[in-house]
Amino acid sequence: MTRVLLVEDHAVLRRPLAQLLSREPDLEVEDAGTIADARVLLSECEVDVLVVDLGLPDGDGRELIGEYLKGNPLGRALVLSSSTDPYELAEAVEAGAAGVLHKVVEPCEMVDAVRRLAGGGLLLSPEQIREMIGLSEEHRSRRSEARTRLEHLTPRELEVLSCVAEGLDDKGLSSRLGISEKTVRIHMSSIFSKLGVQSRTQAAIFALRHGVVRS
Repeated sequence: MTRVLLVEDHAVLRRPLAQLLSREPDLEVEDAGTIADARVLLSECEVDVLVVDLGLPDGDGRELIGEYLKGNPLGRALVLSSSTDPYELAEAVEAGAAGVLHKVVEPCEMVDAVRRLAGGGLLLSPEQIREMIGLSEEHRSRRSEARTRLEHLTPRELEVLSCVAEGLDDKGLSSRLGISEKTVRIHMSSIFSKLGVQSRTQAAIFALRHGVVRS
């Protein structure tokens, strides 16, 4: 028997998938909706294949992959994701995932993927793995550069940038922060220069992407 742990927070998807996999005579399936519940199950029984979503309510699925493989070096992890972000998926592979499937995958593909991994097979070619590792390294480099740029902003400029990401115009910024519109424009000019952007929209995207404010 191949022991499978399915970790997905949306019960409307998790339960049908667990039932689907359980129908296979060679698969034994447990399921969890959070990282915390998954950790309990992993501590209680051996798992051959971990099928995990990346966006879980109490953490990142990549963290669970790392913990699982550390405790079970012969285990295999399969990411089940709705994300189309190549960098996010690449980081999952770098974390140890042996493959990635989209949540709209056909049921037979899911079963086949689990069996292939359990049997020691690959879902990604060596070329695909190298490409994904390269994407992950590129993403880390971009994040590091973004953090460096943000560190050059003054506390007041960070406040202004946060307000821009909320959609406030010069008048709204002036009212929110108690400064003149002329001062707002001076801050904006400095922010554009330090971040290497050319517009308020680009500045807002930069702020949202790198956690200055939450979308």
